[in-house]
Amino acid sequence: MKIAVSSAGQGMESEVDMRFGRCPAYVIVEIEDKQIKSDKTIENPAQMQAGGAGIAAAQAVGDEQVEAVITGNVGPNAFMVFQRLNIKVYQASGTVRQAVQDYIDGKLQEVSSPGPSHIGMGMGAGAGMGRGKGTGAGRATGPGQGRRSGAGQGRRSGAGQGSGQDDGSGQEPPQDPGQGRGSGRGAGKGQGGRKR
Repeated sequence: MKIAVSSAGQGMESEVDMRFGRCPAYVIVEIEDKQIKSDKTIENPAQMQAGGAGIAAAQAVGDEQVEAVITGNVGPNAFMVFQRLNIKVYQASGTVRQAVQDYIDGKLQEVSSPGPSHIGMGMGAGAGMGRGKGTGAGRATGPGQGRRSGAGQGRRSGAGQGSGQDDGSGQEPPQDPGQGRGSGRGAGKGQGGRKR
């Protein structure tokens, strides 16, 4: 019999990828008399697909004539394809080799319902407003001037940074240094990833 394992890389020593439809590859393992006879790695043709990745990935694995799939999570669309093809789904983590051995030893739990879709997908972007304060000193015989710049950080999925400049001036007696203070605002943008 053949089984397919969603994999983060090539071969039996790779980690089981928790995402079925978006994993980089599948390790197809042939088992005979409770022994691993052979294995091969195929790329996931649906990994970068905009939509319908679960269905396309499940069909690609089904084309390999497997009887079971080992993964971390399988979405509803892929699960529906597996049901139609009479392919059983099992959950596992760790290396592909260990997951396959656990399957042979009957230690894996069969998945009876799909998990959430779009695991590991999505990008989040956020903009942040920042405030900065700085001090500057000017040496002159008359008014002193200071320039400042500051950085602010924004809160959201990512951090934003901004900088601003402002002038301050102070009147000082001749021969004395003048002190200036300024404050300003900066705006920035940040990006962060989120799962949904």
